[in-house]
Amino acid sequence: METISPIYNLPFYERLKETLVKVGLARYSTKFSNHVFTQHKLFYFLILKERMKTSYRGVIRLVTETGVWRNIGLSKIPHYTTLQKFSERVGFEILHDLISELSITRSITVIGDGTGFNVTNPSQHYMSVIRKHTGKHYHIKSPVNIVLLADLKTRSILRVNASPTKTHEAKLSQSLIEELDCKIFIYDKALDSKKIREALIKQGITPVIPYRKNAKRPKIIDEEIYRQRNNAEAIISAIKRVYGNTINNKKPQNQVRQALIKVINYNITIQKEQENININLTIINLKTKDFYRA
Repeated sequence: METISPIYNLPFYERLKETLVKVGLARYSTKFSNHVFTQHKLFYFLILKERMKTSYRGVIRLVTETGVWRNIGLSKIPHYTTLQKFSERVGFEILHDLISELSITRSITVIGDGTGFNVTNPSQHYMSVIRKHTGKHYHIKSPVNIVLLADLKTRSILRVNASPTKTHEAKLSQSLIEELDCKIFIYDKALDSKKIREALIKQGITPVIPYRKNAKRPKIIDEEIYRQRNNAEAIISAIKRVYGNTINNKKPQNQVRQALIKVINYNITIQKEQENININLTIINLKTKDFYRA
């Protein structure tokens, strides 16, 4: 039987509920709801689903076997379709606000990178249409493209933009760099654009973006600072390794939601690690003071 990480316990649920209330997720979707399962508890199951890299059926089976549903105050176990329908109702604004709420408020250096998640569960109807018109069997790989910006020091993700279709990173990054609060912005050649550089400089941000080989007037960038961009690749690697590199949902909008929930899971883990570091530093400081007093 699978075991659930000790991070996802009752105290974690209570803190998650407070954060969800803060970003505007109501207890129930409407006043006509049957009031059996709160949206906060269903969201907890969505978080757990991505952490355990399982399906809607799988996470319900898991909480049934482990008894987690009792720990968060449920009197009955939701059906997997209840969780599935709830995931379709969660607004993108709530998910983006939650990512920001779980990160720091201001960053000195922001790093960024883009990646894609493979869709491994295409619609059977879609596959039949493809076979009908082409007469061939295709292995579908529809990547959910995603661009993320993170704080260099804490490695917490600040902003994210995702698309269920093939979209260039420059297009996904445009909304992310607006009103960005930092001093240095590091990205790869994908954002080698005069428009993007000018937008960053106008906000008082120093762009550290290398020029392409075919650039007309390339300038020298600080290579030592640019090497820090490797941390963005490490963040993406951690997300895919821990929370999975595939998307199971069929509908495009739900695919984006699943990608965002992976990011939320990552920020939760980073926040927990930072808290443990602060606690350990406090203990060390207290012991040091007691040593010198003695």
